[in-house]
Formats: sequence, structure tokens, C-alpha cells
Amino acid sequence: MATGKQIYSKIEERVNQLDRAKSSVEAELRRNQHAQQANEAKRLQCMSTIASIHVEALLDKTKNPVRAVTSEVDSLVSRRDQAYQDVLLQMDRSRTALRLSDVAVDQAQADFEAMRIRVYEELARSGDFREKRRMMDEANACVDTCVQVAAEIHKETAEKLVAYQADPLFSYLLARRYGNTDYLGKGLFRRLDGWVAKKIDYTQAKHDFDVLTQLPGLADAKVVEARLAVARATDNYRIIEQQVRRQHRYDEMEKAVTQAKAKREDCRKQIAEQQKAIDDFQSKEDSIMGQITRKVRDTMAQFSFATLDRLTKDTGSSADDLALRQYQQLNDEAPILAAQEREIQGRLQQAAQDFKKTKALRDSYASNGYDSSRREFPGSFDIDRLMAGYLVGHYSLDDFERTCASNSSIVQQTQSYQSNSSSISSSSGTRSDNNFTVSDSISSGGGSISTSDSF
Repeated sequence: MATGKQIYSKIEERVNQLDRAKSSVEAELRRNQHAQQANEAKRLQCMSTIASIHVEALLDKTKNPVRAVTSEVDSLVSRRDQAYQDVLLQMDRSRTALRLSDVAVDQAQADFEAMRIRVYEELARSGDFREKRRMMDEANACVDTCVQVAAEIHKETAEKLVAYQADPLFSYLLARRYGNTDYLGKGLFRRLDGWVAKKIDYTQAKHDFDVLTQLPGLADAKVVEARLAVARATDNYRIIEQQVRRQHRYDEMEKAVTQAKAKREDCRKQIAEQQKAIDDFQSKEDSIMGQITRKVRDTMAQFSFATLDRLTKDTGSSADDLALRQYQQLNDEAPILAAQEREIQGRLQQAAQDFKKTKALRDSYASNGYDSSRREFPGSFDIDRLMAGYLVGHYSLDDFERTCASNSSIVQQTQSYQSNSSSISSSSGTRSDNNFTVSDSISSGGGSISTSDSF
């Protein structure tokens, strides 16, 4: 059996492997492009060398552009090589730092996860923690019960109060304050009010009416009291949890994971900035090379290769013979380098596509919750084969998700500090648990409320 988290680690490892492969092909492409640029520069140097030896006499020495072109080519090649190597060295260092940061993040996350497991195991063994957890769960259950009972009381009293308020005789006596100490009725009016009160049993009705008007407030007060009990129980529960977390340096290790991720992100930003510097350098270099190329071509336009070859053979100069042979070799190398670039471009495109698809597969796997440590896959589940089939197009992303769903299951973990089972009876508005019962009641005349708390 393998957990969803273990499968996710394999996918993540494959994503990192493809990322490194893509970076390697990108570096190979940069080296090839650099070689082509060097080839072009050397060919221009050879042409300039030949021109400076054989053509200088044909040109006005006071306005000879050939030596200036040669000097510019030499300067450009020297500056380009040095600057390019410096930037590449910085990028290699940044990539090394990124790989180390990846390792640091993985290690910090592994240490943090192991520590979390130790914390949970220690809490699970703590009788005090289990007791505080039970009290918190019971207090939460009491709040639910109180809220339910209060809602029923509000509804019931509202309906009954309407009946009292709709009774004209009761409303008449209530308005005259009959039965209260501030009642001012005298003589015939007092006798008449007494007769009406006796007729409708006003004393009992008034008592019930008063109870109905007070019950909602008492029920709301009980809800507030229950919520305060929840807050106290939660504080007690959190105190023990925080003590254990401090003993295992939970916050420090969590901070270490955050810092490692931040350092890795800084490395990625540095690499992006260095890549931009390379692109800017190449853009400026292309502009300078374009200017020099135009100068050389303008100078050499009137001389064909056959003419240069003839001049070389006629003079017997070892310097121009070497330049011409080197020029021929460079001409032969140019199409080979161009073909290599096309081949590398194709591999880079494939590597980038594989990386993108595998990254999308990883994100889909995580977003659907398959990376949970509670999800298990059978031993026959071959994620490497699935990824290979997905990359070559045998499976779609939907096929992959369906395969993961059909080949995995959620394992319900039983925690030793889980609260006891409880039942809530909505008809009576009470809650009963296996271990506790504390009953509070508010009763007056015809109405009452009951709640069950646990401690």
C-alpha cells in the first residue's frame, strides 16, 4: 500500500527531474548559440585578416576601414567572452543555490511533519489533554442544544403571546395594571374589573403571560453562558496543546520551513534576473555584431572568395594560408552548428512540454485531494507507468484523475482523544452523553426550558 502523500512525492520528484532536464537543454542551447556567434566572429576575423594583408594596398591607407573592423571584432569577442562567462558563472551559482534550497525545503518540511506526528502522539497519550478535549466537545454540544432550545422557545412564546394580546378582556385588564400595586381602580370600576378578572382567571393568565415574556431572555442568557463555557474549555484545551508544541519547538520549525521557502523563492528571482541580463547582453551584442558585419561585408563586397584564394596561393604567406584554411573550416562548421541548434530546439520544446504537462498533473492531483496521507493506493498502482502514458498521450488528465479516484480510498483514522458519542433529541431540545449530565431548568407556571450540559 502507498499513501497519497507518497504518490505525490513521486510526482513532485518527476516534476523536479523534468525541470532539471529542461534547464540542461536550455544551457546546451545557449552554448550552441554562443558557439555559432563565436564561429561568425572568427569568420569575420579571418576575412579581416586576409583583407588586411592583400587588399590594403588597393585601398587608401589613410581611410582604411579593414584594420578598424579587425580591431572591433577582436574587442567584441574579448568583451563578449568575458562578460558572457561571468553571467553564466553567476547563473550556475544561483542554480546550485536553488538546488540546495530545494533540499533544505524538503528537509525542513520532513522534520516539521515528523515533529507534528510526535506532537499529536504525545497529545493522544495525555489524559489531561483528552479530558480537556472532552470538556470542550461537551461544551460545544451544550451550545448547540441551548441554541436549539432558545429558538424553539422564541417561536413558541411568540405564538402564545399573540393569543394573549388578541384577547380584549385580558388586554383591557393588562392596560389598567389590574393586580399590580399601582392599580388605581375604585368603587364600581374596581368591582367591575374584579368581576372580569374572575371571569377569565386573570391571575393565572397574567402569571403565564409574564413567564412567556421572560422565557426568551432567559433562554438567550443560557446561550451566552454556554458560549462562555466553550471559550473557557477551549482556552484550557489550547493551553495544553501550546505547552506540548513549545516543548517540540513547533513554531520554530514552522518558521524554518517558511524561511527555507523564502530563500528558494529568492534564488528563483535571481535566476530570472540573470537570465534577463543574458538576454539583454545578447541583444546588445547582436546589435554590435550587426554593425561590424555590415562594415566587413561592405569592405569585402568587391572581393570574391576565388579572388582571396588566388591571392593566398600567389603570395605563399603562411599567415593568410592559415586564415583561409580556418575560414573554410568555420564555413563547414556553421551548418553543423545550425543543425544542432534545430535539434536542440526540438528537444527543448519536448522537455518544456513534458515539464508543463507533468506540473499540470501534479497540481490536478493535489487540488483533488489525492495527496492526503489518509488516502491509500494499492501496491499494484504504478504511478510511473501512468505518468509515462500521460506524457506520450495514451491518457488524458481526466483519465488520470478517474484512475486515481477508482484506485484509492480514504482511511478513517481513529484518534484516541476523540469525544464520546452523543445524541441530540430535537423533539425535547435536550442532549444526553454517556459520561455526564447537568440539567438546568427555568420553569414558571405554564412554561419551562431544560438543557443538558456536561463537565
